[in-house]
Formats: sequence, structure tokens, C-alpha cells
Amino acid sequence: MSDIDITGTLERILGGLDRIAAIVRFRKNDGWSLFRSDETWVYHTATDEPERTCDICLEFARDYDFDGEKVRTEFPAREVIEPTVTRPNVHEDPQYHWLRGRCRCTIIFDDHVQTLTSRLADEMREVL
Repeated sequence: MSDIDITGTLERILGGLDRIAAIVRFRKNDGWSLFRSDETWVYHTATDEPERTCDICLEFARDYDFDGEKVRTEFPAREVIEPTVTRPNVHEDPQYHWLRGRCRCTIIFDDHVQTLTSRLADEMREVL
């Protein structure tokens, strides 16, 4: 994370620190919405039984990574398993209605700590 400089009078510095603390408290409680353009999500096919992986999933895996907005549009039936892991549920998308069985693939939020740290630093700079 890059440095955040607060300069000026003591009053201005204290005001800036108060605004930064408010942002940190807010983000601690509310976090951020997922699937934004600054995120990188990596598509993983299930590897335990490769012969069961359908051609559609293999094609998505060849594309490998997606920004968050593309995940939102490409996988409308997605299911968030945990904040950094999503099941694309390609087989539940009406566009691929002929597929049968639950999709076993996942999309993983790559380098999420760095992405969220950068977001927080940008928000802190904006209030100064």
C-alpha cells in the first residue's frame, strides 16, 4: 500500500485522521460489494474427475480470469460460497439449458487482500 500523507495544521491533520477512522469503521462493518471492475476472478474446473467436466466449463477455464463485472454478467446464476469463492453454476444458466447436473467449478477472487487494501487506501486519500 502506498503512503497516505496528511499535511497542514494540527486541526487539519486531526480532522483527516477522524475521517479516515470513520471510513475504516464503516468498511469494517459493511465491507464492499463484490464483482467490481478492479477484481480479478480465476475460473477453476473440478479436477477430481476431468472426464465429467463439460465443454462449456472447459472453455471458461481457458479464458482463465475475469474481472468482477464480467463475472456478474457471464455467470448470472452464480452462488457465492464464501467471500472469495463463487460457484459459477453454468449448468443452471438458461443459456446452457441442455447441460445436466450441478456445476462443480469455482471462481476464486485472486489477490483479494491487495485489491481491498488498494480500495481502502483510495477511499482514505479521497477524504483528505
